[in-house]
Amino acid sequence: MSSPNLALDIGAKSPYSAPSMIKMTETARLLADIEAFLVRTGMRASMLGHKCGANDGKVVDRLRNGRTVTIDTAAAVRAFIDDYEGRPRRRRQKKVPAQAAA
Repeated sequence: MSSPNLALDIGAKSPYSAPSMIKMTETARLLADIEAFLVRTGMRASMLGHKCGANDGKVVDRLRNGRTVTIDTAAAVRAFIDDYEGRPRRRRQKKVPAQAAA
């Protein structure tokens, strides 16, 4: 006779086990940090993926679609965000037309 609560049976796997909940929480936190960074900076999601060292312009889209990333990729993204926000803003120099010699 099987028990009605299969998650408690030995060998049964639950989608609500502690490791999967922790992983989803970390993934959700990473995505929230990325989304806030993109809003603050105006950077495109694909540009973040390329600049952070992951060299993957679709990393943010994958996170938005519920996928996960490796620990190394998450660390690279967080390091890039911290470094980017810690450095002073560079302002583009306006090109000044060369004055014609008289």
